[in-house]
Amino acid sequence: MQIVIYSPGDKPKGAEKELLEDYCKRISRIFKFELLTIPVSADKLVESDFVVVLDETGVRLNNLEFTKKFEDVTSSGRYKRLVFIIGEAYGVSRELKERANLTWSFSEQVFPHRLFRIMLAEQIYRTIEITKGSPYHHN
Repeated sequence: MQIVIYSPGDKPKGAEKELLEDYCKRISRIFKFELLTIPVSADKLVESDFVVVLDETGVRLNNLEFTKKFEDVTSSGRYKRLVFIIGEAYGVSRELKERANLTWSFSEQVFPHRLFRIMLAEQIYRTIEITKGSPYHHN
């Protein structure tokens, strides 16, 4: 299983790059992982991708609810990639929203993509740690 994050904007630099690299390394110990700062369109996705669009209008999931969804997707054998798509300033295209298997909202608030990709990487790492039963996540 590969995990991919598509994020708009420039390549990370400075403190943002440092934080992202740390979480990317942690995630990469368990899954093949890639952070791409290139635009994505629905035609770049394949049927074997489980696509999660991040959007403030999506469903809200707490850590344990998302972990359950994550485990279902990564253990099903049905999907080759778990693809997270962070929208641009005005969100994602209608085609991407329609292609999404899940539209997930962290909050009703909107965050800058440079901050959000760190938050998303940390949540993916947290989810992996929850599945392992590690003490990283405190209940």
